[in-house]
Amino acid sequence: MAFEVAIRNKSLSLPNELDAWLASIKTKVGRSILENLTADTDGLDHYIECAEIKELPGTFFCCSFYQQDINDALTRAGIFMGAGKGMKAGTVAKHSDFPLINYKKLVAGHNLPGAVVTDFFAEIESASDAQLKANTAEQAFLNQFVKSKQIDALNGKFYLIGISIQTTKDQKGVISHEIFHAYHFLNPQYRDTVLRFWQDQVSDADKTAITNEVGLAYNVDDESLVIDEFQAYLVQNNAEKDRMKAFVAKYRNALLKELKNQNIELIQI
Repeated sequence: MAFEVAIRNKSLSLPNELDAWLASIKTKVGRSILENLTADTDGLDHYIECAEIKELPGTFFCCSFYQQDINDALTRAGIFMGAGKGMKAGTVAKHSDFPLINYKKLVAGHNLPGAVVTDFFAEIESASDAQLKANTAEQAFLNQFVKSKQIDALNGKFYLIGISIQTTKDQKGVISHEIFHAYHFLNPQYRDTVLRFWQDQVSDADKTAITNEVGLAYNVDDESLVIDEFQAYLVQNNAEKDRMKAFVAKYRNALLKELKNQNIELIQI
């Protein structure tokens, strides 16, 4: 199976250029299939395109046509980061592991610090066990993105978010969620504001309830991951329909006000 990963030549301005960019990926893959309708198109539709976000320098937004493709490329890296429930950071999941298989059925978006990306792909590149070595999507992502001159020159100092055209959830909700993870990682002022809000304004009872909710899908041994997921689910688009819906009325506007008071300009999708 052929698999293409491309890096856009110019940065992507959000939100202004988002819809046109997503449409271009859909059109590229759809046209390739239509132009070869009587042939095997398996080598034409496995496509991921990545673009650096203009408003968040160093953040690369990668979008696949199929949800399965971005999940095949990045889910194990997320587990390696330490996001997987019951799995420690540094875990390289085997392809046959049921938690990995089931995460791939559920995950709609990805967020990864560049150092995690480079460390994970170095780990699987050196693996001798076939269950640990790169799958087709991971190998393509390694060869065409991680090892590209543009990314290699950054020495792990970048941030990666990933979604798909055929997402399993509200697309703009997922995109905004992943962008707020990027803010949390890249902007110390944003991260400190969120931490103070969590410590000072979220009740102990709600902290427990939020941790339990996050713990249904994520590793909650690290409180910083809980806080990061709390803020991303709270301020994303359509937050009232997602994991933090029970806390939106109580905390969303208050957190947005704190961020505004710090003169932090947020990308609104």
